[in-house]
Amino acid sequence: MADIDYKQKFTESDTYKLAVSKGIDISGFTVNSEDDYNKAVETLKNLIKENEATDDAGKQPQENDSLQKEPDKKEEETAKQERDTMQVDNQEVAKQEPQPTLSWIEEKKQFWAKYAADNALSADFEKPEEEQAPVYCKLSKGEETSGIVSYFAPNAAKISKDSKLKTYQGLVKDAVRNDLSITFGDSLNDHQKLMLYAAVLSSPDKYKNGDAIEATNPPALDKALLESEAFKNLDADAQKVLQDEYNRRQQELQKQIDERTKQLQDKLNALRANLSPEQKALRDAKELDREKIMAARLGIAPHTTTYKAGPKKGEERKVEKDAALFDNKGNLNEKRISKEMFEHLKKTYGSEK
Repeated sequence: MADIDYKQKFTESDTYKLAVSKGIDISGFTVNSEDDYNKAVETLKNLIKENEATDDAGKQPQENDSLQKEPDKKEEETAKQERDTMQVDNQEVAKQEPQPTLSWIEEKKQFWAKYAADNALSADFEKPEEEQAPVYCKLSKGEETSGIVSYFAPNAAKISKDSKLKTYQGLVKDAVRNDLSITFGDSLNDHQKLMLYAAVLSSPDKYKNGDAIEATNPPALDKALLESEAFKNLDADAQKVLQDEYNRRQQELQKQIDERTKQLQDKLNALRANLSPEQKALRDAKELDREKIMAARLGIAPHTTTYKAGPKKGEERKVEKDAALFDNKGNLNEKRISKEMFEHLKKTYGSEK
């Protein structure tokens, strides 16, 4: 029977190799007999178990750690991320390079084919010879063209000047579903800008995180816009969208003004309640003077008062019409004074002229 080299048997054992792979120190083992071998293997097995238990404990999430990290995770989820934009123009966007892959091209065609079907329109993707855009889509309803949309890149679109509101609304829908804001290109004429803005305002779509549609460089929705020729030449459906939004904003603004006015009046009433008769008389005279000054600044009635402070304190002051209260067309500057206040002052002091 050949002699057994227990030291070699130990170093070739699976237990020894596993211990070495786990970085366990095996320098203190002396194996010269079968008994030494068995004890050494058993000891290594116990060391391996202890090592694995330590590793597992290190991998378990600590309660305190998880509580500390959770707010960071929430901050990442709620932090607003800047999104890319969809550039909309009526001409080729030269700075955009067509993408080398066809995947986005087919995706755009699928979107517009479905959008057309959902809105009782037909979509024609056959490009004219002069069209250079990778994606071309002509929407029609019967014999009437509803508009033409072309894409030079996934986020660069051109829209024809005769496009209807439904076509603009499709552009907006496509941008939102791709998490893109909408940029009003400088090459859009006034009519196109208003149509695109009407599409943005009328869209029920929101981004995946619930945000409302972001628009860059939209027209200013004010009274001057509603009186412009561009607005008057819009389709009736686009006019209604813009007019309704203007009315809604005016109502909201008036609500805020009414709330602030009520708060101010409540404060004034509270102050008056604690005034003596003499103090009330002085305050009434001061408020009357203030109203007459404003009426004079509006050109309703002349008024002479005295300077209340400064180097001219006590001297007479003739109040004159203030051009800043009117625009360059002579209309009331409602950012400085409301039409309601103007009418009140005119009715109260107009007869003093």
